[in-house]
Amino acid sequence: MQLNSAPDTVAVLADHLFEYQLNHDSAATPQLRALAASLGGEPDLTTTLRTYFDTDFNRRETARKLHVHPNTVDNRLSRIANLTGADPRTAKGLLLLGASLGLAG
Repeated sequence: MQLNSAPDTVAVLADHLFEYQLNHDSAATPQLRALAASLGGEPDLTTTLRTYFDTDFNRRETARKLHVHPNTVDNRLSRIANLTGADPRTAKGLLLLGASLGLAG
């Protein structure tokens, strides 16, 4: 994973704490990578999850951006929870899935 800084600028650690931490392997790294990998066969779920993060967890805005009904977003979030064991509608699930997506790139 690369830090997303503009060319010819200096990256400041305080602006990239999450990305920096994800770039340092730990015993948890393989398990976090496995979470994202468990969605590999379901591109709609990965897109939904990324959009859910991008919209600050707003399911209606996620639905609008994906051109689907909000119930479709709810169903996909449930499928994500079933496939990964991490529910994106909970704080712990969001943290785990966010780290997993960050490692996946």
